[in-house]
Amino acid sequence: MPKGIDPWHDVSSANRKVIDKFEEDLTLREDRAETTIKGYKDTMIRYARFLGKRTFQDVVDNPEIMNEWLLHVKSNGYKVGSRNTEKTGVIVFFKWLNKGNKPECLENVRFVTKKQAKQYEDPEANKKKEITEEDYQLMLEASVKHPESLQVPAMIEVLRWYGCRPVELVSMNIGGTGKDEMGVYITIKHSKTHTRKIYVKDYDFPHLLKYLDKHPFRGQPDKPVWISYYKREKHLQRLDSNDVYQRVRRVKIIAGIQHKLNPYSFRHRCMNYRILENGLNVQQASYFFGTDINTIMQNYIHNKQENYVKWLQNQNKDTDLKPSYNELEEEKQKLESEYEERFKHLEEKMSILDSAMARSARQHKPEINNEKIIQDYYRLREGLSKVYNQLLAEGKTDEAEQFRQLAEQGLT
Repeated sequence: MPKGIDPWHDVSSANRKVIDKFEEDLTLREDRAETTIKGYKDTMIRYARFLGKRTFQDVVDNPEIMNEWLLHVKSNGYKVGSRNTEKTGVIVFFKWLNKGNKPECLENVRFVTKKQAKQYEDPEANKKKEITEEDYQLMLEASVKHPESLQVPAMIEVLRWYGCRPVELVSMNIGGTGKDEMGVYITIKHSKTHTRKIYVKDYDFPHLLKYLDKHPFRGQPDKPVWISYYKREKHLQRLDSNDVYQRVRRVKIIAGIQHKLNPYSFRHRCMNYRILENGLNVQQASYFFGTDINTIMQNYIHNKQENYVKWLQNQNKDTDLKPSYNELEEEKQKLESEYEERFKHLEEKMSILDSAMARSARQHKPEINNEKIIQDYYRLREGLSKVYNQLLAEGKTDEAEQFRQLAEQGLT
């Protein structure tokens, strides 16, 4: 909703009283999360604006009004998931209005299944929900031109690297945000699922840490991180989720980005990055993002096959895969064929050397009468043979041949 417009505009006083009573009763039951109740309330405010001067009881008495609303929602650009969300709030409200019984006006209010949704939506629709790295950099650069130039770049960083929902973002307190030896952390207090403390180690958050360092509530752990700096009735008060949408929208305009983006675009990007590129498994991602595994796989992971192939290729680059038996056998045959002639040549040289050394020994042995000299002679010959074999084993064929010639001359 555009900034400055009262959400209750065009809602009759009678319908407003019923919606307030509905919110009060759900809150007293304590069986639904605060964010869920707020979602139902927002849905019924939109429904009341559709009704105009007609009342909710008119809808119960005349089911055709509900059919008009169903056509209105479908023709006004609501995606399948958004239509289901609106229908959920309407069903809960009219059952409450009818004392727990399902009124006839809900007969045609049906949900679209996931299988049907896949047929209706553009196959590339989920991919379009994700912000690109180029868009993120443009928005980060543009955010410093926002009037709240310290806060908004920090907000863009947190949305991108933590992927939290807008309502979770605004629940952050000073005491639950900071940096320690494990990385930069935030604490989500209000969520659809559970309170959680989550860390990021692969980004240093220069804008967030600078913002916290200069925060007017620095050192006050129970104060909100995200506050309004406009000098109006909300001055230094906690922002709400609508404020997050407004700031993202304004930064998008400053950045010159034409296509649709909102805070959930960052959530889509972050979830794909963490799982497909950063290696977070789905169980860990379920905790990190505060949602269930099925929702992650159905709504957030885009281009599953393409990304899997890309991941597998990257894995193979970093992993020494063991060769198969056939590959080893081919390599063996290649080596044997390449070095067979060389081995034969070396064997011939060894044979010649042995013959030369034996001949030399026969020629000189009779002339030697000293027993110690004879022992030294054979010891020297054995040592020379070991050196020659060592040179061959190391592949130093030329050096071995030179050594053999010198040894033979020395012995003779």
